[in-house]
Formats: sequence, C-alpha cells, structure tokens
Amino acid sequence: MGNVQQHIGKRTTIGRYEIEVVKYLGEGGSSFIFLVKDVVAAAATPMVLKRLLAENEAKLAWIHSEIRNHQRFRHPQIVEFYASQTNRAKGSEREVFILMEYCPSGHLYENMMKMGEKRFSERELLRVFRQLCM
Repeated sequence: MGNVQQHIGKRTTIGRYEIEVVKYLGEGGSSFIFLVKDVVAAAATPMVLKRLLAENEAKLAWIHSEIRNHQRFRHPQIVEFYASQTNRAKGSEREVFILMEYCPSGHLYENMMKMGEKRFSERELLRVFRQLCM
C-alpha cells in the first residue's frame, strides 16, 4: 500500500458515492481503513472506506462472500454497508473497496480490549446480546 498518507485528500467514486479521503484510521489483517466524506452531500455523515487486497481468486471469492453477507444485514447494531467496488491491481491482484458506516466509538472487540482485566457484567452482556438479537 505504500505511504497511507498519500491517500489523504484523494477523491474517488464507490457505487453512487463520490468520496474524499479525510484521514487514515488504521489497518487490520490485509485491510486499510480510512475516514471519508461524501463530497456531493456536504452535510452527510462521515463514512469508512475499507481497502482490501486480494492476492488470488480464492481470497477475492472470500471477500465477495463477506460483502454479500454484509449486504443482507439491516440492523441498528450492525455497521451499515453502503457500497463496494473491485479494481484490478498489479498482475492478477485485485483491490476491493468497501464503504460502510463510521462508528466513532469503535467496535465491540475494541471496547472489550480497552476494558483490560475488567469484564462485562452479566447485565451488560445481556444488554449487548439483546441488541444483537433484535
């Protein structure tokens, strides 16, 4: 991916969204995460752009399967999927972009890790489980 800072300020179109990269948020596994904004809808809420690299057809198929699964979920407790796009990269590699809802407070795993040795109470666990089941 090279220097991630080179992507700040760049504009691109993903699905029906014309976006601009605002900030690099981090990485995980084989993905890089950026905070982006919709440049057409100036009042739109920030979004996240996830960039993944598929080195082979098996990885690409797995990513596309994850995208299809994510598109099926519509729930207030699950990050909303907006759009995706697959481009040819170097050689047989593909880069996949996934545009999603931005959750400024992080995800469940991050919040659990911040707790350190402290654990969720039974009441908190039931609250989270109930939200996921609704």
